[in-house]
Amino acid sequence: MPDITNRRNIGTILACVSFLSMHQMGAAHGQWNNSPTQNAAGPVIIVPGGPAASRLFDETFVKSNPRNARGEFQTLKEAFDNVKSGGVIYIMEQNSDVSNVATGLVIDRSVTIQLDAELETQLDTVNLDPLAKANLNAAADGTCVTIAQSAPGANAGRRNTRNEVIIRDVAFLPNPGSTPGSCIIVEDGSVFLQNIAIQENAGKAFDKGLVVLGGDVSTLHPLEISAAKVGIEVFGTVDPSQPFTAGLKKRAGASFHRASLVIAEGLSVSRPPGTYAGSLSVDPTGATDTSCDDILQTMGVGIYIGKSKDARVADPAISIGAQSASKGTTISGYEVGVCVSGSSSHKAPGFAIAPAISNTAFQNVSVYFNSIGIRVERDASVRDSLIAHNFIYGIVVSDGASDFQRNDIYQNIDGVVVFADADPKFFENRIYDHIQSGLSVYGINRGQYSDNQIFNNGAGAVVENIAPTGSLQSNIIAFNGEGVSTPAGSALPAGLQSKRDQKVFSLNQFSGNTVSCNIAEGNYVDISGFEKLNIAQKNKDKYCFTNKPKGICGGLRRKLNLASGKCNGN
Repeated sequence: MPDITNRRNIGTILACVSFLSMHQMGAAHGQWNNSPTQNAAGPVIIVPGGPAASRLFDETFVKSNPRNARGEFQTLKEAFDNVKSGGVIYIMEQNSDVSNVATGLVIDRSVTIQLDAELETQLDTVNLDPLAKANLNAAADGTCVTIAQSAPGANAGRRNTRNEVIIRDVAFLPNPGSTPGSCIIVEDGSVFLQNIAIQENAGKAFDKGLVVLGGDVSTLHPLEISAAKVGIEVFGTVDPSQPFTAGLKKRAGASFHRASLVIAEGLSVSRPPGTYAGSLSVDPTGATDTSCDDILQTMGVGIYIGKSKDARVADPAISIGAQSASKGTTISGYEVGVCVSGSSSHKAPGFAIAPAISNTAFQNVSVYFNSIGIRVERDASVRDSLIAHNFIYGIVVSDGASDFQRNDIYQNIDGVVVFADADPKFFENRIYDHIQSGLSVYGINRGQYSDNQIFNNGAGAVVENIAPTGSLQSNIIAFNGEGVSTPAGSALPAGLQSKRDQKVFSLNQFSGNTVSCNIAEGNYVDISGFEKLNIAQKNKDKYCFTNKPKGICGGLRRKLNLASGKCNGN
């Protein structure tokens, strides 16, 4: 590694200035298109060599063994204390303990923290990471950095101009000599994370990776998080009258506002190998259901989306995903991979907070090897994603009007479970290879389930009842152990016993489905008009297992891209 301690020259300074100006100009002119809010400030213009008092930004350098007293410091905290008006802190070593101080750094002004430009192109040979990072130990109190506003103002505690903080090319590591806490805590401001890792170290992992209490957080390039309790936790606001989040210490004068989190690509959230996974018991009917908030107290959650505790402030706005699966998000190793407790905007009387359909959106996420893949209690959108190999359920919907489209949901114990009174939309999903049911709908459900392919499950669809506003239409339910039935041990849904009720139910809510080539039909064929309104043929094991399927079963195999001779995962 070259010695770059004394390379102070005009070319270097101009390059540094250009980098900072580019980021601030991007924020002003929309080039940081992943940021939900943008700073209105214009580009910073620097005149090298001018008097210190007139500089619009400062630059400092961090090195474990400073050689030049001017502008060089041993710790990140010392360097930040010398960046008075906003500026750049350059970390000049890839593998150096340069942040091991008593308490985590509180960033209360605009600043950029980055690996020195001359090290950016070098490979991280220790972690085999093609994108170089500076390794920074957490402080002795177990935290890394807290990002906030410098002083409360008249506008609900927020300054007129929000701080802009950029952290790039950094890997945060737990301090081996202390108990790991929450690594990055965001209270307010506009925060950009580029090529950041929150990793385990010497067998230790952070309790929580990224905690967003307020402000806008967005990423560019990969964000890797390995955390024992929660990978990403987003609250939006914290009510001062309520106990503060466990593991965090509320700063004097801090105030919290609506949070937003935008992660465009390359997010990885996982538990370190060997981390204890707590037990999670589940009532499939939802009668004794355990909420996200309860789960968070004792179990691990990959991504937790909370609800605002201040009725004047909307719930968090979350966008996680990418346009392509190769740059998408992976979440694995937790009791619940994704837990959405709050996502819909709301308002209290006298406060003009506009409601929204959904503030939480996931695209191209892979959720696997959790106890439950995704649990949704408020509105959320999950599209073009993979939810597989979870040990209990792939997706649980307990409430809200969520939207699930074009997902692959497979090889969980149960695929999708929807509790009473929920109102989700499941369109064009592939739900297959589950030991028990592909789709289970409990209670009087308002959901809409259309154009899904449900196959190779123990039971295709288990439906207790559908409300007049709900529907189950145009689905392919084939090659399952049982086609469509009511929950085990129950009769046909209440209100469907008379022929008149059965006819209304069939005409309005259960039509156009292909329920064919299952080992058994299921008891929904007993509903009056079922055969007329749905295609229900070849529901016998000889049609399901035949090696040379013909007719409707052969056509369905081709449509579902199934090899012949397979049924119900066998």
